Amino acid sequence: MSEASDKEQCSNGTAPAEERQTKDRESPMGRPLLRRRRRAARQIFDTEKAAIAFEQAQAVSVRSGTYIAPEDAATPLGVIAREWLAEATKENTVSNRQALVDNLGPLDRTPVGKIRASTITAWRNQLNGGRPWQQGKPLAESTAATMVGQVCGLLKRAHEDRMIGRVPVVKIPKAAPERAVSRQDLLTVAEVATLITATRDGKPAPRQKNGRRQPHTKDTPKRPEAARMMQAVVVGAGLRISEIAGLRVQDVDTLRRTITVNGQVAPGGARWVPVPKTEKSHRTIPVAEETILVIAEQLREHPQLDRSGPVFPYRGTSRSVKDRVWHDRSSLGSVMRAVITAHGLRDVGWHDLRHFYASALIAAGSPASEVQAAMGHAKASTTLDIYTHLWPKADARIRDAAAGVLDLVRAEKGQNGEITASDDLTGDDSCAVQ
Repeated sequence: MSEASDKEQCSNGTAPAEERQTKDRESPMGRPLLRRRRRAARQIFDTEKAAIAFEQAQAVSVRSGTYIAPEDAATPLGVIAREWLAEATKENTVSNRQALVDNLGPLDRTPVGKIRASTITAWRNQLNGGRPWQQGKPLAESTAATMVGQVCGLLKRAHEDRMIGRVPVVKIPKAAPERAVSRQDLLTVAEVATLITATRDGKPAPRQKNGRRQPHTKDTPKRPEAARMMQAVVVGAGLRISEIAGLRVQDVDTLRRTITVNGQVAPGGARWVPVPKTEKSHRTIPVAEETILVIAEQLREHPQLDRSGPVFPYRGTSRSVKDRVWHDRSSLGSVMRAVITAHGLRDVGWHDLRHFYASALIAAGSPASEVQAAMGHAKASTTLDIYTHLWPKADARIRDAAAGVLDLVRAEKGQNGEITASDDLTGDDSCAVQ
């Protein structure tokens, strides 16, 4: 190929037409095979004809605007995902994108140009069935479906940046609504009391006759009083785990007996993050006197001079956050798991205390709109999907209403006895729908 031809190809945007012919192997007929090496494309061809055809196809793709540089197509998906993560600014967004990066598994190092629909499907099956990179622990179907959607979004981004020729078509399963809480799943009053008591008292290990602990056992120490009080507040106000961790002194109005939820704690307990006022989770909850007394007891034992500080400050040691003062989902989850394991209680978490609160509102006759407002659900449908079966059935009201209708009919017809099937309830001027 001439120098002018090379320059022409470079001006069109294709890889330099730098090639060589070698006689490094022979055909079965004993003739040397021409091999053409394209440095940019990293392609090796057995015949000159095939190399020329490839070059022509590349030139056409450049002119049509569909050319994909091989080095771009070789970019691992993990690199694109980390660039996407670095663009996030909100704490929740950072957390969600970081979760995807942590769970890419085999996709992390897979070149974006080699990802097919079958590749994503196999990865999704690992998320649902058990992740090898997380000791075989599976993810919830809704979480896996969300991550599949995120990966498809990254591939669309790569397509827009001309790193891949097309986006694989993957059927994203619709995320299932939050599972309804059955009556069997709900904590009883006795179970809640046992949990709070166990958190407060701890549990000594079994002893031998000499008073020493039995082998391979250990005492479960008493948890700080704050842990028990936090459980009591969640039972009395239905707060999420990140909301009880982010409850500030100024959010509690002891005179009006209300708790205002307007923020939560970022992952890792680094800082308090406000919740936008447009979101349903921003709310003011009326609470009982007992809940206020629990908070007052905590503040009396651990005075907080800064009203913007936490009602329940973190008092452990943190390797990642210097002078940490906020609990987070991880630290509170560890407290709950330790109590459950030590006392052999039913495997429940902080969210089960929130469900207990919602069931108490429903049992007291609160309508769905009030329960939605107290729980901070974005949609009324969420409240109904989870708790609709807990509301008492309206059979009695339906019967009473039907009886009232029949009473009106009797009065209109001047009848004092029972209405029979032969009675004409429609009247003489009734009309039939054709």
